[in-house]
Amino acid sequence: MPDHHDDIRAGAERTLQDAYLLPLAEIVDSEKTVQAPPATTSWLIPDRDRAVLDLWGLPARIKAGFFENTPQQALDPALSRYGSGFYLLGRLNHLCIGAEIGTGAVYVLSEEPASSNSLLNSSIEHYVECSWRWCAALPVLIQLVDWAWEPDQLDFYDERRAEVGRNIAAIDPEAASGKGALWQELTDV
Repeated sequence: MPDHHDDIRAGAERTLQDAYLLPLAEIVDSEKTVQAPPATTSWLIPDRDRAVLDLWGLPARIKAGFFENTPQQALDPALSRYGSGFYLLGRLNHLCIGAEIGTGAVYVLSEEPASSNSLLNSSIEHYVECSWRWCAALPVLIQLVDWAWEPDQLDFYDERRAEVGRNIAAIDPEAASGKGALWQELTDV
């Protein structure tokens, strides 16, 4: 007879599989969506990025007070770093999340103009998908952190966390490679 721990493991595996295998249409929660503002029609970003942002929007709050999407309403880029302009998409703790003019690459930007930018996703399209899938996976990881006390439970948590990182990397290999891959760091809840 399965015990409580087996139920937790099975539920976590099932939910994480759903988070990364189900079509995005089944993951997006319209009640938690912040829609792309009308200004995006004039943003200088690739058409595919604009279409995906318009279609799915972004999760308003991935983690309240820590990771929130609030796309700028203005036509002109709200941020400028190293000679590049960025459209503000949201915030990660005290840092800004911005999409670069022209490329649509999404960076985490310090409020200090002299600080370096960190690539979060290679496109807005990938950012939208990673954000929604991460939003679906995060509650499971948090539940597992609270549950994992024994060595085998900690191993299970570490395996699931690594699995989430691999799934994010499969969506956007460019952003997942190299030192400082931010989605991988975010899986360490």
